[in-house]
Amino acid sequence: MSDVLELGHRITVALDRIRRGMEAQDKADAAESSLFDALRAEQAQTGALRDQIQQLQAALETQDAQAAQAALDAQIADQAALHAKDAQVAALTVRLETQAAQLQTMDAHLQGLRAATQQLRDLNGQLRQALTVGLAPGMIDTALAAEIDALQALRATDAAEIDMILAELKPLIEDAAHAAG
Repeated sequence: MSDVLELGHRITVALDRIRRGMEAQDKADAAESSLFDALRAEQAQTGALRDQIQQLQAALETQDAQAAQAALDAQIADQAALHAKDAQVAALTVRLETQAAQLQTMDAHLQGLRAATQQLRDLNGQLRQALTVGLAPGMIDTALAAEIDALQALRATDAAEIDMILAELKPLIEDAAHAAG
């Protein structure tokens, strides 16, 4: 009977881990959405800067040489800002793609964890039935194998989560190192 209670406890722990994994995935989805919004905002600003450049070029044709030179200087500054924005957009795009790949990996590990947990539940039900009829020796081995599979799937999910956290921290550490150096 204590084995059943222990298995029940393990199932509860596994379900808590699944819930935490799903919450982490929801947070990652929100972060991905905010990155998409930031990307759209940067693209809108880029379009506005391009429009300003076109207007300044039109003004160059109608103004005298001194005013044209000042406008050209402003245009060069705007283009430099545009290039900086384009670099930021590219960096955000790479970051977004990396996070999407990490989310897919995390999702695959979560699916494996769900499958292992379901198998463990099924085997626990079979064990309960076997206890009422008489214990079959092969069922204990099968239950232990399912528990090992669930633990391996949980470990893979944890490793994927750690990889995702490290990927987020790496740019921050590099930025801090550049700022300090």
